[in-house]
Amino acid sequence: MKKWLVVLLFSAVLFVAGCTPAPETEELNCESPYILYNNECCLDQNNNNLCDNTEKAAYISPEKTTSSSDVLSVSCPKEITFPTTISPTTQLEVKFMVSYSGLGEGAYLTGFICDDGYTATTNPIRVDIGSGEEKEIKSKILLTPKECTFKLVESQNIDNIVSCSFKVKAI
Repeated sequence: MKKWLVVLLFSAVLFVAGCTPAPETEELNCESPYILYNNECCLDQNNNNLCDNTEKAAYISPEKTTSSSDVLSVSCPKEITFPTTISPTTQLEVKFMVSYSGLGEGAYLTGFICDDGYTATTNPIRVDIGSGEEKEIKSKILLTPKECTFKLVESQNIDNIVSCSFKVKAI
């Protein structure tokens, strides 16, 4: 009888243990600008899904390439470099400078194309610029290796194009 009682008691313990749910782990929710990484929240201020403390930033060269026509000049960064740890879906805002020395006002549209077929998501941008004016144009670009050309095309004369080129490369 003792043998059966031990077996019955042991079976009851196994039954209760098998039916008891596992303790729930609390799901971690991170509020922006934090993201979840390795079951911890880490800061991601530039919203590129990488913890800021583990990434190196993209670098826009202060050196410029410039191209001019009779009345228009456009300036681009010579080079943009980025670490290979940055996600290829990361976008970086790039600034281009345009100056107009003609009389009156000129109306232009931006064009932006790269050797891999990529075009900026902010294309085209209409640029109205007056005599002696200088304007900054911002466009976003994906951080993948490529060579790109930024163009300004006159709205009234599509043959009047001023452009500058730059390289985007991984380091």
